Amino acid sequence: MKQAVLIIHGIGEQRPMETLRGFVCALVGENYSSSPDLVDDSFELRKLSYFHEENSVTDFYELYWAYRFRDSTFSQVLKWFLKMISSESIPKRFQFIKTILVLICVSFFVIIFLLILNLLWGPEKNNSANFLTTYYWETLALIAEFILSFISYHFLKKIAMTAGDASRYLSPDPENIQERQAIKKAGIQTIDYLHEKRDYDRILLVGHSLGSVIGYDILKHAWPKYNRKLVFDPHKIKDHFKRKTEYPYKFRDTQHLYWSSQVGLDKWKVSDFITLGSPLTYADFLLAENSGEFAQRIIQREIPVCPPAISNHESDGENYLLKYGYKDGQKVILHHAAHFALTRWTNIFFEGDMLGGKLSSLFGNGIIDKKVELIKKFKTGKLKKIHRKRASHTKYWMKGDMLNNESVALLKHIIFKSGKALKKD
Repeated sequence: MKQAVLIIHGIGEQRPMETLRGFVCALVGENYSSSPDLVDDSFELRKLSYFHEENSVTDFYELYWAYRFRDSTFSQVLKWFLKMISSESIPKRFQFIKTILVLICVSFFVIIFLLILNLLWGPEKNNSANFLTTYYWETLALIAEFILSFISYHFLKKIAMTAGDASRYLSPDPENIQERQAIKKAGIQTIDYLHEKRDYDRILLVGHSLGSVIGYDILKHAWPKYNRKLVFDPHKIKDHFKRKTEYPYKFRDTQHLYWSSQVGLDKWKVSDFITLGSPLTYADFLLAENSGEFAQRIIQREIPVCPPAISNHESDGENYLLKYGYKDGQKVILHHAAHFALTRWTNIFFEGDMLGGKLSSLFGNGIIDKKVELIKKFKTGKLKKIHRKRASHTKYWMKGDMLNNESVALLKHIIFKSGKALKKD
């Protein structure tokens, strides 16, 4: 079997191949080969290949997009951020940021107000001023304002560096459309290329942080080019129509059954979508104005879910495919937002990751949410769980002799064992 894994990096000053090499090394060590990446036009990228078992090859690719948002301005980030914190549906995890910004703003206004009062009614106005009393309050206020400015500048700068890419990608403002389009187009072209090569039996899409949102969008826009071409082998799946689908593990088996039952050359090869530390856990806040609008867009099939939205053309309650599609003669056509009828979705997150979390409550109970832990081993035999909230977001493929990373073990299982027999926690 030959398979391709496409990984999409997250926010930050990412360098080409930085995410890909770290990811592959965590899974297979240094036992991989490097060759030119013919998918992307960039000469900065390489294809990394791992040969395992007999006649089994996994090629790893990276969708590198960090250079797209080099012209982000502080005002763009601040505009997006202020819009978010002013929302009534802001997540509880982000309330502390809102509180800090409010305190900074209030402090600035108080200092400016005191300066104005002192200038208008200070001691020099009462003919009782000396050098010290005249400038005491002005100096103290200016020092306080300088300290607050310094703190707030670095606080907002840190947010801008961290959230700059997110603010541009998640805001469909006119100045962001071109780059959003370019990123999605590059991802869709990569998916198309991997399909057209014909020698890949399976494609997996892995997205970390904002990369998971990009991966979600890529699947959403790539799928409508394939859904009408698919043909399924009725002999492989007819007995499964009568089985009760239980979420999420039995449903996952059903997805894989129908994915593997495709026949002909025009197959949908994306068997798995894996999200790591995904901000889609706040999708009703990030992708819509409120939870009501988010739910409405699911019904309208603008936001694909897992399992997919039920088809309007449903005519056979026992037929799994007809739940998410319609008949065209003897052929079943899955609707334009039904790719998760075939593609399994596994979401991995650390409990302490402030940006990641469960997705099944928003995107459907067909998703398997896996909470993982990073455990440090000491020479004395003592084990310690690492719960640092800020650090955990970047540790999903961290590996070392003295570390037990459940995320790495789970990734290896899904990629190299086809995700079979995935068990409950």
